[in-house]
Amino acid sequence: MAKPISTEIYQCNKEAGTYDPNSPFKTNLLTTLKILAEESKKEKIPKEKGFSLAFAGDKLDEEVTAIALCAGYIEAKECVSCVSSTIPLLLQKCTNQKKGMAWREICMVRYEAFSIHNPDTWVVTNETSEAKVKDAAALEKALNQFVENSMKKLYENNPAGYAFGTQPYGSPSQELFVVMQCALDIASRECDKCLLHIAKEMKPCCIGASDAIVVTPNCYMRKSRNRIGEVKNS
Repeated sequence: MAKPISTEIYQCNKEAGTYDPNSPFKTNLLTTLKILAEESKKEKIPKEKGFSLAFAGDKLDEEVTAIALCAGYIEAKECVSCVSSTIPLLLQKCTNQKKGMAWREICMVRYEAFSIHNPDTWVVTNETSEAKVKDAAALEKALNQFVENSMKKLYENNPAGYAFGTQPYGSPSQELFVVMQCALDIASRECDKCLLHIAKEMKPCCIGASDAIVVTPNCYMRKSRNRIGEVKNS
């Protein structure tokens, strides 16, 4: 299995505004994240296909929603561990912002004010390996072919909005491992847009890299010449 490119990616959206330490928003934020942590310990997140959503607050300016998403190829124990350890770290990094996201190796936790049911891609970030391949053009062609083929049956997989597999490239033939996945709180058409968007982002940021990941609040994509994980049975 490929080693993680980066163990920690944090993004705190300053444009979304801030909250006071003793505000109802802070209370609701802690409530939603506590729910996610409790569900992960009870292994409800893996049971629900690697995704969980929590909501708290009954006034518009105090509402908070949060989600946890685990990579579709990991086991339940890995999901539990990742989500539980990510939540306190996210709070440490995003001390008073009303919108934040953390990606740590194999899971994502994010939160925001109001409804989280939107396709807002407020940040696109990436990590790449220092190692480069000799035949960069062939590798990128293989990635594009995998994306094109996988988009046709993305919502036939388990979990939905998830694709994992290999694509041959180069001569002599080698294998490129690819995984891409959407959070389940966005519609299928928005998932398609998100994945196609980050597929395009792969070229300027990560061309030729033997291992790379592009992450947004709604979806992610990773390519690697090393094995990433095992295929989950539908």
